[in-house]
Amino acid sequence: MSYQAVQTGGAPCSEHGTAVEPLSVFQVMPREMHFGPSRATSIDLCVRDLVAASRFAASTRIFAERVDHAFAGFDVDPFPPARRAVTYSRAGYVARMARLARPDVIVVQQHLPTAAAVVRRLPGLKVILHRHNFAKAMGPGVSLGEAIRRVFRKRRYAQLAGIVHVSQACASAFAETWPDVPIPSCVVHNGLDFAEWRPQAERRQEILLVGRCAPEKGVVEAAEAIVAVLEAFPAWQARFMLSNVEIHPDYFDQLRGRLACLGSRVTLQTQQPFAEVKAAYERAAIALVPSKWREPFGRTALEAHAGGAALVSSGTGGLSEISGDAALILPTVTPQAIAAAIQTLIEQPALRHRLAREGADRVRARFDIATQASRLDDFYRSVASGCQPASSGYPPSDRARRGAEELGAAV
Repeated sequence: MSYQAVQTGGAPCSEHGTAVEPLSVFQVMPREMHFGPSRATSIDLCVRDLVAASRFAASTRIFAERVDHAFAGFDVDPFPPARRAVTYSRAGYVARMARLARPDVIVVQQHLPTAAAVVRRLPGLKVILHRHNFAKAMGPGVSLGEAIRRVFRKRRYAQLAGIVHVSQACASAFAETWPDVPIPSCVVHNGLDFAEWRPQAERRQEILLVGRCAPEKGVVEAAEAIVAVLEAFPAWQARFMLSNVEIHPDYFDQLRGRLACLGSRVTLQTQQPFAEVKAAYERAAIALVPSKWREPFGRTALEAHAGGAALVSSGTGGLSEISGDAALILPTVTPQAIAAAIQTLIEQPALRHRLAREGADRVRARFDIATQASRLDDFYRSVASGCQPASSGYPPSDRARRGAEELGAAV
């Protein structure tokens, strides 16, 4: 197993195929997520897939934003509307429901303040944080404010019963950043049900980019590269399927300006449902993931491989865990480097087909959703039955004094 746990006796931490009692699980989604097919984020899709494949699916309740059409087949409890103190009101609602249902574990997706607020309201229940990004690096610093923030963040982490990381890169970064927070941890990648994927044998001569429309995703650099490549290869086309275009409107306008010269040879789509994204990956010959930042995981790369596209990737962060040697890795995220990689795949169909095949084989061997969900289920069982949540070791009355001592040591 890839998780670390402190056994305290009693029931075993994993089930090893034996029949056991079901586990009651609360899943708490972050704000501004859309747990439904129309605008699902990567976190929504990750939770949907893991819960659907879980041994505890029937005993899992998902707390999420109210949407018109939630994913079918799940026990979804919409958060009531709140105008003020959103984190605390959401945590309060989860706590009220937990006092009635008494779940074995509560899993808070991504948001540490919400997890900490739930812990304060339910000190007897096990709360796990499922992180989908890198932990914020907070060194001891030189200012009083930095020291105070680190002390409070450390305390929030230490009160958790466990933490799930979306990649080994994230787990390693957390261990380096917070070596003094030894809580039980587990690495669980995003997974896919590959029986649902239908890669087409005959591929479109199309270059596909899917992702958020944000500068750190290298979207404009990719657009400039595609403009140069399509000028040299008139039989090829391009497709951009972007989300969150309203967050960086100037960047989106810049992108449209770069692509205007291509006319009908480029398709620009926004906020497409996952079914459309999946179909595009199953048809496109080449996919791009030119992220400029350190990707915590990179679900778009996983989906590109699953769909049978040959991938050009920056390989940053968790992207290297997904692709290994089954992608063309960019030396730098520049229009010139991206164009060169695309041109290589167009001019060398044998290489393109080999990378597509090896990428599909790799993700099917490593990222099957049943395997990932089973690992996560075992970790839930471990935390619920055999792992003590890390704590400061001080009673509540001494917390203020202990915080002052830590602050003095930090500065």
